[in-house]
Amino acid sequence: MKTEYKEPCCFCTEINNKKMPEDFIKKSGINNRIIYQSKNFTVLPSISPLNVGHILIIPNSHITNITKLESELINELNDTFCYILSNNTIYKNKEFVFFEHGIFEHGTGCGVDHAHIHLLPVSLSIFNKIITSISKHYSLLNSSFESFFNIKNPSSYLFVGNSLNNVFYSFHNKIPSQFIRKIVAEILGSNVIDWKHLDNWSDFLETYNSSK
Repeated sequence: MKTEYKEPCCFCTEINNKKMPEDFIKKSGINNRIIYQSKNFTVLPSISPLNVGHILIIPNSHITNITKLESELINELNDTFCYILSNNTIYKNKEFVFFEHGIFEHGTGCGVDHAHIHLLPVSLSIFNKIITSISKHYSLLNSSFESFFNIKNPSSYLFVGNSLNNVFYSFHNKIPSQFIRKIVAEILGSNVIDWKHLDNWSDFLETYNSSK
């Protein structure tokens, strides 16, 4: 897959330059937060984490959602997940949740229209609470990640899972910004609901250091 950057996308800029924005550098003391990078994916600790271990898996090329990946990259995405789960001390022998608010077109998401998957360590009971909360607002279908990926639906979607064989999703064109994040924050008791507030640098640093 040829890497295509889009300006002024913050993820494209950071992946290309391997350097965080200056205000993030001043707050964290870290120039480059990339903790893993393959040919087509980059892994970063969230700058506004909901808990220790909150990271983002990002395609290097600018696409608006994961279903726009070329099919041959699914194995590389799976390998990226496996690398994190095996090499990050926070994730060893831990359960987790991953999620994405996939947007169909630019300008309809959370403010960053470059696709990114959130990955957080949470218990199975927390995962079940997340699914229950989302299902109060949207009808969810259950499948494997591969089956979900092969569905070509021209709309935005919610995507949540705790393994590549167990994902829940719903297609809908009018999903509020940061919808899943707000649900997860409420269940975890986190006060970092809006990622733009950048309120949790201690968890960011712990996540970053656990990955080095």
